[in-house]
Amino acid sequence: MLQWDLRYGTAVVAELISYVTDPLHRARVDATATEAWSRIAPLVDELPRQAVHLDLTDANVVVARRADSSPEPDGVIDFGDLSDSWAVSELAITASSVLGHPGSEPISILPAVRAFHAIRPLTTAEVDALWPLLVLRTVVLIVSGAQQASLD
Repeated sequence: MLQWDLRYGTAVVAELISYVTDPLHRARVDATATEAWSRIAPLVDELPRQAVHLDLTDANVVVARRADSSPEPDGVIDFGDLSDSWAVSELAITASSVLGHPGSEPISILPAVRAFHAIRPLTTAEVDALWPLLVLRTVVLIVSGAQQASLD
């Protein structure tokens, strides 16, 4: 089971939730994961799979500067989490990274959604699963971060 593969997100949360020490925060994290999975579960058989990077985030996209100094994606690094999983997981993970930027809001993910859809059209099931997958990714990051903090 790969920790970053959202197909196993609830198992990762169950395994690591004890590292979230505040009982109220732990209960909220657990409830959020349960709610997200309740929206994903009915769709799992309809979600197309493909080879996925599972970590297309700011830390793993190499950026070059155009002549006008604006950034342009130029490459990808860190293929350690490469797997076969839901194609839409790739978008959910990238979108969660977008929301980590100061001043971002839910609509900030729309350029990423449009770009993904322009190259690889999303199915109806993928559209329905996208936000719950993004939420599940966030919960996985929270419990994983809590575990890492305890180890450090």
